[in-house]
Amino acid sequence: MNSKAKPAGPSKAEESNELTDKLDTVRDILFGAQVRETKEKSKALEKLVEATADRLTKDFDKQIKRVEDSIAKLKDSLAKQAKDTADDVKRKFDAAHADITALDKSSEASRNEMHEELSAELEALESRASSWNEDLAKQLEEIHNELLNSKTDRVSLATLFLGMAESLAPEKSSAKNKKS
Repeated sequence: MNSKAKPAGPSKAEESNELTDKLDTVRDILFGAQVRETKEKSKALEKLVEATADRLTKDFDKQIKRVEDSIAKLKDSLAKQAKDTADDVKRKFDAAHADITALDKSSEASRNEMHEELSAELEALESRASSWNEDLAKQLEEIHNELLNSKTDRVSLATLFLGMAESLAPEKSSAKNKKS
């Protein structure tokens, strides 16, 4: 068995790790301060961004709250105006309704009063007409009796009829007398 033994030396993985460590050390020596400074600046920038984002969020929330408050005030104001307008319209409607009711009652009272007056006038006219009819009937009866009992000539009879016609239509005879 011929085997060659390899000397026990570092393996490739170990050599690679050592090389990486050495490179990191060299990098740290050359760029360490710059990397640390960059990391610090990056952390400071992150804090600034977070602080600015928080401040912007708070400002935005405040503005949203102000807008919501303004909307609520405007809504309350509009609701109050709508209620006031509705109350005013209702008040005017009630006043108009009361005026119409009063006018209707007044109109009905006037109509009833006029009806009563016209009924009274009608009764008075009917009474007068009845009285006139009775008077005329009596006069005709008297004339009839007189004619039956006495002999009258034609001229007297014409005069009598003319007088009777004038008493039946006094307006027409007055108008004729005025024309003559």
